Amino acid sequence: MSLGGGGMYVIDSIGELAVDWLETDKAHIIQLDVPGLTKDDLSLQILAGNILHITGMYNDGRVIGGGLRDGIPHVIERPRGNFLRQYKLPSSTLVHYIEVFDDENGVITITIPKKKPYVRNIPIYVMNKL
Repeated sequence: MSLGGGGMYVIDSIGELAVDWLETDKAHIIQLDVPGLTKDDLSLQILAGNILHITGMYNDGRVIGGGLRDGIPHVIERPRGNFLRQYKLPSSTLVHYIEVFDDENGVITITIPKKKPYVRNIPIYVMNKL
């Protein structure tokens, strides 16, 4: 489900991957549902222009030579094959400080800290009349 203007950050989307992107005062938090994948099945990169590039592949081991190994399928709904997501990260993100955690239950959490807002007070001068 996409909410609000979240789609403005999506650059490319191929294959099946469930993603949630939340923003807090301090960070952008992106969660990926990747049941059955190991860290070797998933690749995360930051490309030029603050682009988060996520790729991976589901391989459940049932497909052999174009057919299924253990019988005739009646329902196939689990994700399979390659997936790719590319997101344009806001300029307020600190991409050099990204942290990625695997909860070992199939959820990857990517935390991207935000820059502190820069506030500068601008003085107002009163000009003397001559």
